[in-house]
Order: sequence, then C-alpha cells, then structure tokens
Amino acid sequence: MRKTDAADAIKTILGETLSTRRYKHSVLVPDGTARKNGAVFVCWSKDLLRAAQGVVMTSQEAVLDADGASHWTPNVFRYGTYEQRGPKFGTIRGHMERNLKAITTFVVDVDYPAGEKPDYADFDSSCFTIQQGEALFEPTYILSTPHGYQAYYVMAAPVWIRRSEDGRYPALASAKRVSQAIRTAVANQNVYTDTGANDFGFFRLPSSDNLVEVDEDARPTFAALQAWSMAVGGRQQAAPAKRVTDQVHTQWFEALTQAQVPCAQGSGYGRNNTLLTLCLAQYASGVSEAEAFDYADQWSSFQHQPLRDSEVRAIVRSAYSGRYQGANMRLRAGTVRAVCA
Repeated sequence: MRKTDAADAIKTILGETLSTRRYKHSVLVPDGTARKNGAVFVCWSKDLLRAAQGVVMTSQEAVLDADGASHWTPNVFRYGTYEQRGPKFGTIRGHMERNLKAITTFVVDVDYPAGEKPDYADFDSSCFTIQQGEALFEPTYILSTPHGYQAYYVMAAPVWIRRSEDGRYPALASAKRVSQAIRTAVANQNVYTDTGANDFGFFRLPSSDNLVEVDEDARPTFAALQAWSMAVGGRQQAAPAKRVTDQVHTQWFEALTQAQVPCAQGSGYGRNNTLLTLCLAQYASGVSEAEAFDYADQWSSFQHQPLRDSEVRAIVRSAYSGRYQGANMRLRAGTVRAVCA
C-alpha cells in the first residue's frame, strides 16, 4: 500500500476525536477549529510496549509523523501522562478503560504459532466477515503482523464515553459486549483468533508496509453493531447472567490504581495485597480473568518496584479462584487504609 493510504487510514480511525494540528511547532496551516482534548499512546516495538515505554500524542499530526512506530491505541483517551520521562521515550500512563474518551474502532487479532502464518494471498480473510441473518460487517482495514493479521472495524461515528450519575460507564460496557461478540464471531471461523486481548488496548499502527486491505465503505453504525451483538448474545446465553456489584468504578479502586506501593513492611499491605484487592474487585464486578491479567500486568509495570510476571499471574489466579468471597471486604478495607493513608 502507499504511504498516503496508511495516513488516510490513521485519519479515518481517529476521526474527530483528536486535534489535527500539534499544539506547538505545527507545520499545518491553521484551520480555525477549536483544539480537542485527548491522547493516544504510541510505542516503537513490542519490547518497548511490554515495558510501557512510549510517547503520549495529542494530535493526528504527531501520529502521522511517528516514523517507525509499531503499536498505538487507536481509540482515544481523555489524557495521557508519564510515570518517568526519558530522552526519547517515557513510561506511559493513562491507557486504561475508564480513561477512554471515545471508541471509534474494534480490532481483532488473528495470531498464528511461530512459522505458521500464511501469506496474505493464501490467508482466508473471509474469517473477518461477520454475517448473521441480514447483518453483514466487513473490516475497514486489514493489517499484516509478524504472526498474523489484524482487522479494524471502524465505525461511522465515534462512541463517546461518559460516566453516569451512578458511577458506571454504560457506553463502554455496551462497546465491550460488541467487541467480544465480534471476536467470538471471528474465532468461530479462525481458531487462531485472540479473544482475550484488551478490547481497547494497543494494536499495530497502520503503515505502508503492513496495510494489506482497505474498504472505506465498510463503516457500520454503533446502533447496528449493538443490535447484532444483543441478538447473538441472546441466542448464546444459556442461563441468566449473575447479578454483580460494580467495584471497579469507585473512588477507592481509582486510588489504589494510581498508588505507588512499596514492598510490604510492618503492616504487610504491600504490592501483592494491593494487587490482590484490585483483582478481587474486578472478579466481583464481572470482569473476565484475561482482562484482569491485562490490568494487573499494566499496574505492576507502572510500579517503581514491579512484581515478577509469575507473581502477577499467581495473584490473578488466586483472585479468580473463588476462595475470597468472605474476605473480600475485610481485605479491601485494610489495604485501602494502609496504602492510601
């Protein structure tokens, strides 16, 4: 694909959710439009992404000039910050679901085992075509990745994420159901579909080297996707969903998420107990174990003293074992007092 095709794809994905021009040192002619708040996160390799090393960008111009970048958050967040700044990259912070400003696209990743990725000419891209009754959804863009392909389903208009009076994010919850329905539909046609990835996290940044398919007319409305996902969910649901209590969208959860927690000393309420408390809250709130691990991995990465990967996995497994139903409130209260005092 041409470089202009990749640039057009980036502009289409971001839409009206991010400012066109840089705040400073822009080379674009001013267009008179008001500056938009928002940020995306950009990384230059998978290793840097794992280490949360990247750049916070607040304009389309900056993203388009990110030569050599490999990953980004195609959906825009309200803000982005740095835990630490380096000469080129910083330890990025803020790419969490409750900080989302708008959702413009759903991304599905088909990831083959090492050495098994087919050439695009041999790849059955129809796995990305979702058809159910009269509903037909095609990807707007297909990108080639080192181990497979990613499909971008860009909507006709953004879904704006707002917090309701009761502290919930109804549009986000609905968008997550749509995302999971899309991934399930693709997985039914290709067993290498990654259904556990963060719904609105990092994906490959479109470039002239990886953009293999473009269909600018494939732009479904969110309403159509909602109706389809509800119809599919209604047929697949075998039993009524268990009523859950939302602990994720609370002040104490936010406080523990933002806290820098040292190793346990004296009180015992160190990193392990804090992360266990956060994972228990997600378990009680109906968050999937895969999503909880993504969160836990990010939380640990942002700590000055990160936990080992094996510790993070063990904590998530423990939280989702079901053993802590009675201890949850006591553990939470003690942790909040110790960490946030």
